[in-house]
Amino acid sequence: MMTTTELIIEKLQNPQYSNEKEEIVIISSINHLRLGIDYQGSPYLFFNSTLNTRKYGNIAKIGFFAEFYQKLDLYDSHGILHSNYFDVLKISGNNSEDVIFTLRMMSHLIDDISFTYSSEKLKAGLDRISKIFKNRTKTTNINIQGFIGELLFLLNSENIVNTYLGWRVVENQKLDFILNDSVFEIKTSRGNRIILIEYNQIFNSFPLEKINIVSYNLNYSGKDDLLSLMYRIFERLPEEYKYEFEENFYTELGEKIINVPELKFDITIVSDSMRIINATKLPLKRIEELHRAVTSIKYSIDLEKM
Repeated sequence: MMTTTELIIEKLQNPQYSNEKEEIVIISSINHLRLGIDYQGSPYLFFNSTLNTRKYGNIAKIGFFAEFYQKLDLYDSHGILHSNYFDVLKISGNNSEDVIFTLRMMSHLIDDISFTYSSEKLKAGLDRISKIFKNRTKTTNINIQGFIGELLFLLNSENIVNTYLGWRVVENQKLDFILNDSVFEIKTSRGNRIILIEYNQIFNSFPLEKINIVSYNLNYSGKDDLLSLMYRIFERLPEEYKYEFEENFYTELGEKIINVPELKFDITIVSDSMRIINATKLPLKRIEELHRAVTSIKYSIDLEKM
């Protein structure tokens, strides 16, 4: 069954719903919302307002082309007047890809309010998203390819809460995951199993038998992207961790969020490529076995040859 957001995107991609008029045309009703479109192809989501006081103009704005305001009266594509106070959520962008990406980014909120709407819920949801984008790191050194591997490990874990709490993003750890007394370092390569390992003092503080290397082989084709992966994790997490995880996700991505639509892969194929190898199986030397001036060792290891 398609979600509300998926239905909206499907209708926006259907040429029969194009609009050449200057005013907004209502093209569909989906659950508790009316979907409109303007001549530029921007979607408008109309909800019956539940605000006790009527406030015209902009109520809240968020980054990524979303805007919330109020409107009195609404005409549909047949010229029929719907006399009411409407809350309007407008999604715009530089092109259709921007619009669809923004809709997908906001899909948790849109799907929720399409079934049980209130003006307060919409405003609270927009305030939350606005806070995420206001506070997120503007520059980041994150390797998106490696980030995919970390999220896949989280998604496919048996105890997702324990794994989430052991994730480096949560406590700003140097290591990817610390679960109980074991370490899991995630390595994501493309087209091969060559991994790079920096074996430093932090790494060196754990016995080798407690250190595990998790390898993923990323295929750069498929229908999935980082947002798809994030949503799958979001759905698995208990309610008390969902929005904390979402905020961590966008904070970690920072300005590289603009690259998300470009990187496609298949979640199932990449998940199936997972290989775990204990550090005792790797040709690693402990730092104390070398000269005392050595503080870090970098290895390039081809797992296919092991």
